[in-house]
Amino acid sequence: MPRTQSRFDQVFHTVFVANRSVVFGVLTALLVAWNIRKSIHCGQLSYCADTYWASFWLISYEDGFTRRALLGTIVRYLFGTEISALLVNVMALGVAILLVGAILQLCLRLLASIRPAASEAQFALWCCVAALLSGPTVTVLFETMGDPLQVALLLSCLLFTCRNLRSLPLKVAIFAAVSLLSLAIHEASLFMTLPVNYLVLFGRKPGVGFTIAGLGAVTVVAALFSVVFTAQPTTSLGMLVLRDGSIASTTALLPSYENLIRAELDAYFSSLSGVKDLIVKSIGAFIWPAIFVIFFGAVFGDRALLWRFLSLVIISSPLYVVAHDWGRFSSHTLLLSLIPFAGQMTAGIGYAAGPSEAGRIAYLAPAFPLLFMAHETYRIGGVLPSQVPYLCIALVLAVLLLHGRTPGATERA
Repeated sequence: MPRTQSRFDQVFHTVFVANRSVVFGVLTALLVAWNIRKSIHCGQLSYCADTYWASFWLISYEDGFTRRALLGTIVRYLFGTEISALLVNVMALGVAILLVGAILQLCLRLLASIRPAASEAQFALWCCVAALLSGPTVTVLFETMGDPLQVALLLSCLLFTCRNLRSLPLKVAIFAAVSLLSLAIHEASLFMTLPVNYLVLFGRKPGVGFTIAGLGAVTVVAALFSVVFTAQPTTSLGMLVLRDGSIASTTALLPSYENLIRAELDAYFSSLSGVKDLIVKSIGAFIWPAIFVIFFGAVFGDRALLWRFLSLVIISSPLYVVAHDWGRFSSHTLLLSLIPFAGQMTAGIGYAAGPSEAGRIAYLAPAFPLLFMAHETYRIGGVLPSQVPYLCIALVLAVLLLHGRTPGATERA
């Protein structure tokens, strides 16, 4: 005689099982909102965008040729020299939200391109998406709200829509235009967005040759940049009207690359404690992106994202020599590595995991989005030192899962 379901079983099945996609989506949204709240810096006189980041929306070419002045030139042309901090916050928040939308669009494209052989595999993929949206790839956007580099990232995401153009001259023209705009917005684009823009438009897979050539090219151009911008004049900023009506009017002298390199070398190699800080910072900045690309490779059965991430880290390595925002750079690199990867996906790719393998991955997947604990200084050193031990365990498990997969398990048309 069949067992009659209890009232609780019926309610549980109706609310959670039959609507598991909705429930999972709501829980993911709550986790994303919680982590953003933990990372954003609101309550300042300049609202949520720190005055450091807001200042880059005030620098203008009207005050002399200097780097990172394109945004300020446009803003000053539209709104004058006296600019409300609230207006800067609205523009910066808009850029961050658009980037979150672009990340979500990339994730949906990946999910639409995969046809899992088991429901466990589909669930594991959704967990990867939840981890990406609730992790530092998104939270850093709000922690550093107003960072002009985010505008360059947004241009690279928009360039994704041009990947299928057939005209080579048009592609070259678009690549040149977007590259020049990105460099004028933030010179770090040379090391981060330009290689990705090339991969998106021209579709070349990053191998050893591409990585070496890319590193050599950016090194040469970076040397030219260091000569051109060695001694920059003091730049008169526009006036930022703060929350209380007061005006922040400062001058910004962007340091030369030589001084930046000297400061970083002194910080990490002048003492044993500096070397220790370097090791801790390296682990903190890269461990979460490493877990993601490795775990994603285990779920998806393909190591392409891992190799793209490593290639872009190598090409962008000069940034880690001249700046201390390692967590910010590593999270942006993870986002950028997803763009060409998603562009090369083909609808209908199969998932080759067997039932037992998919089950093992699905068993661990729900914990993945919960591994990251947001805080307000991730952009500097990545995760907190207290989080490193259990993240190292997660990294070992992800490596074991990836090692158990057969490379090239998916088929590309």
